[in-house]
Amino acid sequence: MWLEKQDLISLMEEWWNQLLASGKRGFVLRKKLRYLK
Repeated sequence: MWLEKQDLISLMEEWWNQLLASGKRGFVLRKKLRYLK
């Protein structure tokens, strides 16, 4: 399955950590999820 590939997981982790957002945790989560979309 494509989700089990290590390359995808490491890429998503890298993208997630590069995104900058500030505020409450819920706001930051929504903002980062929107960026990944």
